[in-house]
Amino acid sequence: MIRSSRAIVAIWMLLSASAAMAAELPVLFIHGFCSSADTWDETLPQLSTHRYGYDAPRVYEGANGKAAAKTLVQAGSKTFRIDFSDLKGGFDLLAVANVPTARKAGELKVVIDAIKQFTGAPAVILVGHSLGGLAARSYMQGTGHDRNGVPIGYGRDVAALIMIDTPNQGSALAYVSGFPKRDECVLADTTNLRELQPTSSFLRTLNGQAWPAMAAPTAP
Repeated sequence: MIRSSRAIVAIWMLLSASAAMAAELPVLFIHGFCSSADTWDETLPQLSTHRYGYDAPRVYEGANGKAAAKTLVQAGSKTFRIDFSDLKGGFDLLAVANVPTARKAGELKVVIDAIKQFTGAPAVILVGHSLGGLAARSYMQGTGHDRNGVPIGYGRDVAALIMIDTPNQGSALAYVSGFPKRDECVLADTTNLRELQPTSSFLRTLNGQAWPAMAAPTAP
């Protein structure tokens, strides 16, 4: 769970800077490391229902590679939450944490495409917490891939990215976890934990890529 106040401040920053744009585009909230869409349970009720509606459907990439929903998607929905999965239809946190972040970028692509088709919008606004911000960057900076390992190109369909507590240079705390026999997600030796280490090849590759034009990152 994140601190709702930080999320609200970050979202307010974006909406204040580009209110006209934000009012017309759907928003996708992205959870972080060893978490789920539950991350946003305390934050979303504090946001404007006029802007964000009363629901925030939970969507994900199903085992067939197509977007699916864990909760009802109603006509007029304009706020969404992604649940990263184990790519087989499961959501066990340890299994999800062993799906590489670059592959999570592929899950984002599937969900973003579905949101655009559902809403008719040309682009989305992304709000990423922790590792969710890195997954968004991976998609936007062209290091993501699909379930077959095929690189995915950035569709220039992200109007803005808000990152909340995203370790863009890695986290030293990732060095003190990684116990092979632990079953608690945040302590276990998982792919995502190794990627969060400041010297990881994932971060070196990601931080070596240029930032795409016409996309505004915000990191409070």
